[in-house]
Amino acid sequence: MTILPLRVTVAPERADAAPGDALTFDVTVRNASDIVEHYGVEFLGLPDGATVRTEPDVAKLRPGESASMSVRIGLPVQPPAPAGTYVAGALVRSKYRPEVSRCVEVPIELASVQQIAVRATPEVVTGGRSARYTIEVSNDGNSPVRLYLNATDPERRVTALFEPPSLDLPPAMSARALLSVRAPLPWNREKQRQLTITASPDQKGGASGAGTATFVQKPRFASKFAKVAGIGAAVLLLAAAVAVPTLLARTGEKDPVEAAQTGPVATPPAVAPSVAPPAEPTSAPTSAPPAEPTAAAPSESAPRRTPPRRRRRPGADRAWST
Repeated sequence: MTILPLRVTVAPERADAAPGDALTFDVTVRNASDIVEHYGVEFLGLPDGATVRTEPDVAKLRPGESASMSVRIGLPVQPPAPAGTYVAGALVRSKYRPEVSRCVEVPIELASVQQIAVRATPEVVTGGRSARYTIEVSNDGNSPVRLYLNATDPERRVTALFEPPSLDLPPAMSARALLSVRAPLPWNREKQRQLTITASPDQKGGASGAGTATFVQKPRFASKFAKVAGIGAAVLLLAAAVAVPTLLARTGEKDPVEAAQTGPVATPPAVAPSVAPPAEPTSAPTSAPPAEPTAAAPSESAPRRTPPRRRRRPGADRAWST
């Protein structure tokens, strides 16, 4: 029979815990060798993210002496360690002789914690009869769950359809589903429908998650009026696009300012030239020739006319020659 030069006891011998708990163990070490030893203690097999703190760090013992060291273990909160039984080992060994060591097993039962988060994207949708959302469900607990999705409204007028209708989530994992909703269209007033989206586990007593979303519906009459107004505006724009070039083409033939200032020009009647009758021949003719008939000056606006030739009377040449 081999007598070990080291004896170790741990109290308590087992522990029940939940994520985020702090556990304390008292480790008692007795030096059964015939020399002075320095002992340290550490815990093995703990969940990922756990922290260990020992006071004191090293126990200096003479032959036959005993000492107690306090070990404080902190379990992680986020992400939580998976639920189940962890067999931790309290390992005590010499600092200078690694072959001198001893390990005592300590079972730690980690309880199951369910924490479900639900979020809708987008949070508000504006539409008519139907709308769509993307639902993200996260399992923030430490055990796998199967969740069934559901959506309700206070008036129970909304019909909801999920694709897929359920999700299987391991610990610290998330998944998405498509939510399609449909509701009767309001007549003449905008309607806001508040949706409550839940994710419930298949096991009784399990934790559920919930989120919210808003469905804003436009009224029936307003939508039709908007369509008619839009069609009317389009027709007016099309008519203006056709009529404006035509009007510009017509008014482009004459300057609008000149057309406004200049009216129709009235042509004055032509003035007939007055012709003086020829003088009667006398016995003593003078050397001056007979005066030419004068005509009234034509108007500047009237066209210039050439006066007709005067026809000489028969015998006039003979009268002047005598």
